[in-house]
Amino acid sequence: MDYTQGRYNVYDEWGNWIGRIDGDEFVRTPGANGQLLYRLEEDEFYDMNGGFIGHISNGQVVVAGVKRFVILAE
Repeated sequence: MDYTQGRYNVYDEWGNWIGRIDGDEFVRTPGANGQLLYRLEEDEFYDMNGGFIGHISNGQVVVAGVKRFVILAE
């Protein structure tokens, strides 16, 4: 799925809303400042230092078999 084409909310593993993808490859914090938190590259999820976090599958970022983030259409 191409998450750069649309608007998506990103939640952590406990269901807390941490940010939004808004028509590009970045997860930003909510609010006017929109600090960059994470970057998406196809089906891969990275921190802003370029560190690989995990693969995206069915709207979930799974790390070592554990769901860490959920991406849902707004």
